[in-house]
Amino acid sequence: MSIYFLMRTIEHTWENVLNEKDANNAYNKFHDSMTVIYDRCFPIRIPSNSRKRKRRHPWITTAIIVSIEKKNKLFRRYWKTDDDRIITDDDTIANDFNNYFINVGPSLASKITSNGSQNIYNHIEVNGQSMFTYPTSEEEILKIGNHCLKPDKAAGYDDFKPAA
Repeated sequence: MSIYFLMRTIEHTWENVLNEKDANNAYNKFHDSMTVIYDRCFPIRIPSNSRKRKRRHPWITTAIIVSIEKKNKLFRRYWKTDDDRIITDDDTIANDFNNYFINVGPSLASKITSNGSQNIYNHIEVNGQSMFTYPTSEEEILKIGNHCLKPDKAAGYDDFKPAA
């Protein structure tokens, strides 16, 4: 976190937030003030094209990059199905993906042969309207949060990045 950001936050007058009677209005004023300070201290920088084209690995040549881009462009444009239909509509491609992933489990399950042993799951009634999760503790959530909230990660919905 920038010292400049901390100083601007400390120096800012917060009377308009503290004197607000309505909690929603107070939060909106607080968020607006923090956004202005944040934007001044951490301006958005657009990377140059030279950085975009920078190779990550020395064996990836310019020709390979051009080939990858061409492949990706063609793949986005066409989707070939099992029955040799060529689909160009994005919605149809998405629906075909959905149908595949919806049916792959039952399709594979129908191919499993029984070895004659008793399966305990055959006696359990499945409720499609419920979900079970194991209990968790505050320590586990904090451990996951500390592991996931890295300072080099993207900002959240409020456009503030995680602290360093």
